[in-house]
Amino acid sequence: MLYEIGSIPTSDVDEAAWVTEYIRRIKAGESVDGLYDMYVPKYEDSYSITLDLTGFSVGSKDITIYTRKMSEAYEDGEYDREFSVQIGIYEQLPTPSIEFTEYEGQVVHDWLNNWFGGYSYEAKDQNGNPVTILTEGGSTFTLPAIGTQVRVKLTADGCWLESEWSEWYTFEGIKVTAPTLSEYLTERCTISWSLDNTDNISHYIYTINDGTPVRIELNGTLSVFLNNGDVFCVKCVPTTDAIANGYVDSAWMTYTCIDNRTALATPSGVKIENGTLSWDQVEGASYYMVECILSDGRIIERQVANLSMGASSSYVSFRVRAMPDDLENYRSSSFSESITNTSEKG
Repeated sequence: MLYEIGSIPTSDVDEAAWVTEYIRRIKAGESVDGLYDMYVPKYEDSYSITLDLTGFSVGSKDITIYTRKMSEAYEDGEYDREFSVQIGIYEQLPTPSIEFTEYEGQVVHDWLNNWFGGYSYEAKDQNGNPVTILTEGGSTFTLPAIGTQVRVKLTADGCWLESEWSEWYTFEGIKVTAPTLSEYLTERCTISWSLDNTDNISHYIYTINDGTPVRIELNGTLSVFLNNGDVFCVKCVPTTDAIANGYVDSAWMTYTCIDNRTALATPSGVKIENGTLSWDQVEGASYYMVECILSDGRIIERQVANLSMGASSSYVSFRVRAMPDDLENYRSSSFSESITNTSEKG
């Protein structure tokens, strides 16, 4: 930092010219008055010097300047004139950032001692119109409407300079808790998920390979069959009340199935006759898994060792897949096509 101080005498004095002019005036009978002012400029008319204050800490500093005349000799510690000046050494505050939590907006910055400023906010809605941010005390503020953009800067006092404006931060809502994926179950070729706390959660949505989204209720079967290479994604959807309070869908949880075992053949010949569901035998199958769908969409799985089972009228449809005996080299088959239950309710 360089600081310029004025009103000190110049050190550039042409003493030879001074003496020559003095002798000339004496010989000419002229007055020698004013020669000092001619060759040694007055303090108020002198030049300035620049002080290098690099390395000084921020704050108000008292600096004393001592001067000597070039035309005179001085002992150590002697000087012609002393004067003091108070200099403010300034530093710019760091540019802050903003984080949105579940409860509030929070200004984040490097904390510095000895500055006594505050926070200045600007906000605009999705149409670019200015809106007001409700502060809760300094560095925190009430969560705005979804889509609101907010920026902040640190104001300053004393010898600090206010910070630059932060970038614009967009409040995109409070994401509800995402579900937790379990390990891929190799025996059944399924992936499942769970959620410890279902507060604010309405239901789940999942997709396979970016296909049609499937809704699963909280009390539904949280397990999905996957083939090798399938990309499974699941998320939580908030309740209507939660959405009204600023909550949005959770992050997607993603799993890519890698299962290079040979798949068994899909069961064929699936039919319902006389209240019995049956299918053809699959080579390499140890047993069969029958997926029974209730009218409310819930799924119940039945493990069957033979090639048939009773088609209870409680179920609206069925699907069947073959389960291997050699799990090291083979994986279960894909599901058969869904078959509607034709059994009459008794």
